[in-house]
Amino acid sequence: MSKLGPGLGSSSPPSRAVGYVKRVRLAIMAVEKSAPIWEDALPDDDAVRDALELAHDVMTGAVSAKFAGLTRGSLWTHCDDLSYDGKNHDIPALVGYAAAQAITVALWDQIDEDSEGENCTDRDLDPDEFDPSFLGASAWAGGMPWNRTSSSKRRREYWRWWLSAVLEVLGTE
Repeated sequence: MSKLGPGLGSSSPPSRAVGYVKRVRLAIMAVEKSAPIWEDALPDDDAVRDALELAHDVMTGAVSAKFAGLTRGSLWTHCDDLSYDGKNHDIPALVGYAAAQAITVALWDQIDEDSEGENCTDRDLDPDEFDPSFLGASAWAGGMPWNRTSSSKRRREYWRWWLSAVLEVLGTE
């Protein structure tokens, strides 16, 4: 993973170094893979595409961190509302959460992981501690890994694609 650049940034805003750009690109690609789920369920809602453009703009320095942070928060709230609207939007909302996390990666070059301990599992994490690829894989599979109705076959398909995407990004040096 050293080809993805120096360790995840603690600086804010992050350096625009090659590794940072690759990590943001991977975050955006993770969401793009699952974006059709959002678009099929919410064809008139451009929030995910807008968020991906914003993540790119943050990466290039074209927008302020303050604006991006506020927009990220609004998207997160929108996804919370969709998750509980009673219209089966919980899976598309995972794509929206992934898009919000892509903005997070662009802003801070990391996801804030508060949970500690060797015995901590994905199920123990708060939703804002998941990275875009995990959320994208969960949407692609039809739910979180611990959800019995989610598809391990679809999740495996997503992660195989993901490994190819990482290799593609690493090959762009």
